[in-house]
Amino acid sequence: MWLRVILAVIAGGLAPLALAPFDYWYLAPVSAALLFILLHESSFRGAALIGWCYGLGLYGVGVSWVFVSIHEHGNAPVWLATLLTAVFVAAMALFVLVQTWLYRRFFYSGLGFIAVWVAFEWLRSWLFTGFPWLYMGYALTDTPLSVYAPFGGVWLLSLYTVALGIAALGILRCYRRPLPALALIVMFSAPGCCWIKCRRTGPPRAASLKFIWPRPVFPSS
Repeated sequence: MWLRVILAVIAGGLAPLALAPFDYWYLAPVSAALLFILLHESSFRGAALIGWCYGLGLYGVGVSWVFVSIHEHGNAPVWLATLLTAVFVAAMALFVLVQTWLYRRFFYSGLGFIAVWVAFEWLRSWLFTGFPWLYMGYALTDTPLSVYAPFGGVWLLSLYTVALGIAALGILRCYRRPLPALALIVMFSAPGCCWIKCRRTGPPRAASLKFIWPRPVFPSS
């Protein structure tokens, strides 16, 4: 169990590296897939502990700017800024604790994992005034999958990010059944084809219009 706890912290710490300024976008689905694996066949209490440790890694790496804000801009001493940041990280990790417990208790499937993940990102956007940072969907803003952003915003991109990690695990498991694997590959490669086509053709040009303004004619005398 302790090995899972340590790996959960590491998996959570990988997620912020997928966002700016690092932009290793592929670490986002890897992070989600690792959490999915760690929750496999875990107890309800174990799933909650794994989720909380994942949240510690996620927010411990991703909200270092909170320490900077408190210490440098708030003129707080280092020990107080460290303490307040640690309390904030531990509190935010409770969101992931509840998320993984609910998944393990009521939605124990790949689709359930994806749905609960997106639902809690949405919940975190407004509950207690909201904390709209560290969404998985932000990792895809500079990738071909960003073509879906106008249809569902960051929530749809988060869905695709987590689904990409789960789909990768599914492909590894069903390599002897080519049709499901092929369907997953087509689903995730189609946006890339559209993105490449749009980059080649460019946006449609608006038709130019010509206006002729009448010039008034005044008599010379």
